[in-house]
Amino acid sequence: MKMKIKKSKSLILLCLIILISSFAYTGCTKKEPITSGEVKEVPQILTIARVGDIGSMNPHLYDSDMGAQTLVYEPLVNLDQQGNIIPWLAVSWKIENDGRSLVFQLREDVKFSDGEAFNAEVVKQNFDAVLSNATRHNWLPLIDNLETVEVVAPYTVALHMKEAYPFSLLELTMVRPIRFLSPGGFGADDIAFDKPLGTGAYILAEYVQDERAVFIRNENYWGEKPNLEKIVIRPVPDSNVRLNALMAGEVDLIIGSGVTAVSYMDFKSLESNPNVEGKIAMGDVAQFLALNPSTELLKDKSVRQAIALAIDPEEINLVAYEGMESLSETMFSTKIPEVLGNAKRSKRNLEKAKELLAEAGWADLNGDGYVEKNGENLEVLYNIRSDVTTQRTVAEVVQAQLAEIGIKVNISPVESTVYFDRRNTGDFGIMPDVSWGIQYDPQSIYKSLRDARPYFAPAFQGEAATLFQQALQTLDDNQRREKFDRIADIFMNEEFVIIPMTITPNIAVYNKSVEGFEFSANVWELGKGLTNVRIVE
Repeated sequence: MKMKIKKSKSLILLCLIILISSFAYTGCTKKEPITSGEVKEVPQILTIARVGDIGSMNPHLYDSDMGAQTLVYEPLVNLDQQGNIIPWLAVSWKIENDGRSLVFQLREDVKFSDGEAFNAEVVKQNFDAVLSNATRHNWLPLIDNLETVEVVAPYTVALHMKEAYPFSLLELTMVRPIRFLSPGGFGADDIAFDKPLGTGAYILAEYVQDERAVFIRNENYWGEKPNLEKIVIRPVPDSNVRLNALMAGEVDLIIGSGVTAVSYMDFKSLESNPNVEGKIAMGDVAQFLALNPSTELLKDKSVRQAIALAIDPEEINLVAYEGMESLSETMFSTKIPEVLGNAKRSKRNLEKAKELLAEAGWADLNGDGYVEKNGENLEVLYNIRSDVTTQRTVAEVVQAQLAEIGIKVNISPVESTVYFDRRNTGDFGIMPDVSWGIQYDPQSIYKSLRDARPYFAPAFQGEAATLFQQALQTLDDNQRREKFDRIADIFMNEEFVIIPMTITPNIAVYNKSVEGFEFSANVWELGKGLTNVRIVE
């Protein structure tokens, strides 16, 4: 509604008095005028909630938060948003010696945060530190294949390998173990790690274990300088506590793979919250079930096939993951370039599963609902982590699905250290596992199955072993990918040791004050996705 105001002489006089008074007041305070369009200065500080503490920050080991490591340390080559290899600390490279040598020309304008120069000698020092502990890194084909590192010139370095290896560049983009520590960050022996000094966009300025880590912007950074002046990482293991901290404004961003960020139910509920943004994208990590072919009851391939045919990933996705994950046809994400996807998992077929068990001599003789043979029930130990609630839910769904064909599943929740010990020793019948992502799959995880899990040998021999060895030396992309695809087919549909489940999405939730967030090419990288982030009022 518009109101008409009559201008009287008294009103005009009053306005003049107020105007004169205001001039006198501003003259005393000397207040600067605010021009039209001026933006209020907002502190560029981002607080991130992560599941765990940042750890030692040793770039050559595996006891640290990988996202935090990417703030401080950088690789020779990196991945762009589409997963293409791009120059980083190296400006160019050449492949020589029939593919057995990689020669890198390094940037000449890079310094570590302590002022030390980045050059070929430093690159060699870092590689030598990793190679001095080579057995720890032998899961990685690149390190297993690397013979020597040569300083060709002050800013030229060559990696000499035993064999030509098609994934050398890709594996050099990994967060660890090959990112670069300043000479000032090494201990007295020039090999052991001492303190976190990198070439990255941020410097670790403060660290209180299990409480906070404060990273400040590296003002002398050689590359595109990020907007954020400070990043604070808080370890918050509990998902509900992380979310409550976000809602209370105590943290600005939660990011992770699937439920390592927030629960799917919580993510859906945030859609109606006007103060919170959510972002979700296809991830490069997939979930699968591993069957142990060396256990007494699972040595029989027919039993493993029956289990594979009884599992319904779609039901598991709906019950455990709110239908938020994508069903996977293989043990890898569809984002992985090496995965052709022609080999697909077996579809559910309960009748066929029951027939296989009956033909193998398994029958329910006492009417308890479970099949038996020679007086022994068909029971399988299902190993899960006690601290991952979704693993318990998946296990219970699998337990119910296998009960439909008379197989009894004993769920064994254990601490994470015991879980991983069992994965290595083979003390399980079934266990959930995940692929490792765009830089690792399938070459590194296949190597781990072959070399670090001896119980997997019955499946990883013969044709699969031959194909894998050939693939590691095949430079033609199509031929190599066909070999990898055939190995997946053997694991899924002939040996029945891998049951694909779902592809886990990358998830981020953040306050409305956070602008410009993007996911990096892989789930482990944090630094590149924050480059354009800005805090606004």
